[in-house]
Amino acid sequence: MDGLMIDSEHLHSRSFEIVLNKYGVEPALNKYGIIQTLGIGVPGNWEKLKKKYQLKPTVAKLTEEKHAAYEKLIPEIKPMSGLKKLLGELQKADVKMAVASGESIKNIKTILSRLKIDKYFAALVSGEEVKRPKPAPDIFLRASRHLKIDPVYCAVLEDAPSGIQAAKKANMAAVAVLSEFNHGNKFKTADAVYNSLAEISLTKLKKLKA
Repeated sequence: MDGLMIDSEHLHSRSFEIVLNKYGVEPALNKYGIIQTLGIGVPGNWEKLKKKYQLKPTVAKLTEEKHAAYEKLIPEIKPMSGLKKLLGELQKADVKMAVASGESIKNIKTILSRLKIDKYFAALVSGEEVKRPKPAPDIFLRASRHLKIDPVYCAVLEDAPSGIQAAKKANMAAVAVLSEFNHGNKFKTADAVYNSLAEISLTKLKKLKA
C-alpha cells in the first residue's frame, strides 16, 4: 500500500520523527530524504532506530506510538497516479485483489475508505497478522489464502526490494513500480519493472510468470 498505492512515505517519515522527537532524538534522513527503510515494516524500522539511537521503550510501544502519529496525518494522503484506473480495469475483469501491508489494519481500512477504494479489495492483510515481515513470504501467502487463489496464479505489485523478494519466495509473479524513493534499486529479480501504476494493464499482468 504505502509508496505503491498511496503517496505516503514523507508522512511515514514525519510520524517516525514525531515519536523520535518525543524521546529527544533529531533523526538523520537517508538518501531519499526520509527516516525509514522501505519494505521492512514499522517494527523492523524501530528495531534499527532503537539500536541506532539507544531508545529505551520497547519496539511494540514505539510501533504503537508511530501508528497513532501517522493516523493523524492520514487526511493528507493522496493516491498514486494510475491507481484508480488500474483498480477499475482489474475489477471489471473480475480479478480478485488484496492489500498486503505492514501498516496496522486500522490504518489500512481508514486509508482505503478515505480514498473510496475499499470496494475493490476482497481481502486486507496487515503485518500485525504474520510472524515474519518481508522479505519472508508470509504476508503474501496469507493474502492468497484469503483470496482462495493458488500463489502461482498471483501477481504482487511492490515498491521495495524486500517485497519483491517476498513475492518470489511465495512463488508469485513480482512487479516493481518505481518512485522517487526507490529509483536507486535495480530490482533485478522482478519479473517486470514499471515507472508508475499508470503503465500497468491487465494485458501486461496476464503475460507474467512466477
